[in-house]
Parts: sequence; C-alpha cells; structure tokens
Amino acid sequence: MATSRLSSLLNTARTLPPTPFRAAPAPQLSDALNGVVTRSFGLPLKAGDAAVAARAESLSTVEEGAADSALAALERLRAGAALREFPVSATTTHPRHDPYYYTRMRDGVHRAQLGIGRSWWKRFFQVRGKE
Repeated sequence: MATSRLSSLLNTARTLPPTPFRAAPAPQLSDALNGVVTRSFGLPLKAGDAAVAARAESLSTVEEGAADSALAALERLRAGAALREFPVSATTTHPRHDPYYYTRMRDGVHRAQLGIGRSWWKRFFQVRGKE
C-alpha cells in the first residue's frame, strides 16, 4: 500500500499540466514538485520503480501521512478545484492597461537567464510593447 502511495505521489507530481505563463522548455511546477518529493523522501533524482519500492517499504507512519496529504493536495490541484471556484478571466491574464505584461515578463526572465539585458534607451524612455 505504501508503494502505491509513494509512486502515485511521484507520478502525480511529474504529470501536472504546464503553466500557461511559462514556455514549455522552461522549468515548470511539476519539476519543482518532483524535486520536493524526491528530497523529502530521500530518493535519488532519477529514482526508478525499484528505488521507490525500496523506499516505500521503510516509510514511517508520519511519512505515510505526509505522503497522503501531499497526494490529496496534488490531486485537488490537478482536478482544478480552485479554478472552478475562482475562475481566471482574460482581463487577469491580459490586463487592459498592458495586455502584453505577462508575455514581456516571461521573455524578460528568459533573456535575463541568458544574460541579455534591455537596451539603455528602452529603459530610459520606458518603452513597452510586445517585446
């Protein structure tokens, strides 16, 4: 029972849908949650089924409870319960005052990771736009 609990927790963490605010090759929430689960339960980063099964056999009752609550939270997240209760409108993802706000933010973070900054004149004149 513990084996299926831990493996289903890992599978759920790995298969969360990508966020619409980040491009696909960028790190996603599923990558972060996979790292949290593997570190929390002392698994290697590329844990196979045998390693998960071996670790699941040695789970304490506290760790089993933590795995259960984490699995329940991830299932609620995957089911989209919060999105149904609090739907995100188009005005939230594309504000009227700056419709390309999140697009520019995403591209700016990506360029910053590559070491590319904004030109001095765009910063000075506060030029905004699609890019």
